[in-house]
Amino acid sequence: MKEYLCLSLTGKASEFYALVTDKRDNLSFVNIVEKLVLRFGYKELPETAKIKFSNATQTHDETIDDWADRFLTLATKAFRHLPANYMNEQVVLCFCHGLNDKEAGESVVNMRPKSIEEAINGLCILMVLCLVDLNLFPKTLLRNVSRSNLLEMKITKNPN
Repeated sequence: MKEYLCLSLTGKASEFYALVTDKRDNLSFVNIVEKLVLRFGYKELPETAKIKFSNATQTHDETIDDWADRFLTLATKAFRHLPANYMNEQVVLCFCHGLNDKEAGESVVNMRPKSIEEAINGLCILMVLCLVDLNLFPKTLLRNVSRSNLLEMKITKNPN
């Protein structure tokens, strides 16, 4: 198994592997992987990750799905040592508050979603209602709308 690991490494990781195994030939696969993780693994301080998570907002050109993916990555780093249910509560609330459209985010929070997926579905419902209300979306076409189509749309607020 160790031999296959050697073949999959490149650059500095390959050099590090050679140094570690040259000194001690009897290292197990698990020991080598642990040493590689210590040397090259994720090193950001938990406090820094939490600050990045807390300050994150959706960028202007970022779709809802892209924002959710980026936000979940930040959350995983910020809460890597905490229980999943605590992380989930924080993620849903902060995801909604980080949306570009603050009104939509507040409306979705008031729906009390239990997950990011529920929050995104709530956003889709709001988008359809907004489009129908503005007469930009014929009610007869509602049955043909997919979540992915809605998430790619850009809605501009009615100036009235």
